Amino acid sequence: MGVTVSLLLSEALDGCRFAHSCWDHPNPRTISLATDCKSLYDHLSSQSSPALDDRRTSGDIIIIRDSISRLSASLRWLPTDRMLADALTKESPEAFDLLRACLRSSQYQVSPEARILELRAGEWIRRQAFARKNAKHESRVEEQSRNGAKDGVVNNK
Repeated sequence: MGVTVSLLLSEALDGCRFAHSCWDHPNPRTISLATDCKSLYDHLSSQSSPALDDRRTSGDIIIIRDSISRLSASLRWLPTDRMLADALTKESPEAFDLLRACLRSSQYQVSPEARILELRAGEWIRRQAFARKNAKHESRVEEQSRNGAKDGVVNNK
């Protein structure tokens, strides 16, 4: 599928090309392929040969890996709710909303996975720090409340 789309796009933008010669010329575009099927992503990303009971599926995995390699494409796993193609294959209002928003804004971004993981880790650290700070504040307020109740004075600072 990625080869077909790449060839069609190349022909539309660069002029007539033939399928048999598409491997002879380097593709000037960066190709990113996305899947929301985690098991497929894991099989394609693995360096080992597919250890599947179904021989046909194993063959398909090998062919797809070869196509990815020949296209110099990157493969990404995306959550289902970020797949643009779902609007074309599923009856989901949310999928149509995403597709319409991307078409209207002419924008759809898939950031490098390392950057997303880095940002997520930073958010996790900030959330943990906030939780610790909030817990300390609550314990101080509770302690002041207990001490103030003993003294007959409550400090609401």
